[in-house]
Amino acid sequence: MAFDRGLEERPTVKPVKGLVYILPEGFESDSDLAYWVNTCVNFVESLPPKPFKKRPALK
Repeated sequence: MAFDRGLEERPTVKPVKGLVYILPEGFESDSDLAYWVNTCVNFVESLPPKPFKKRPALK
């Protein structure tokens, strides 16, 4: 499955919690790509809404 063969840990200057890079082998087929897109959408939809912040008025 795409999950097993498509993940890669990439060192960064500052690690980003929860960031995952997908190797090209992880989304070679349309079904593999759909899996990752659906996984991301489901994750984002599970997050609580961010509080509204009032922007300062323009001068």
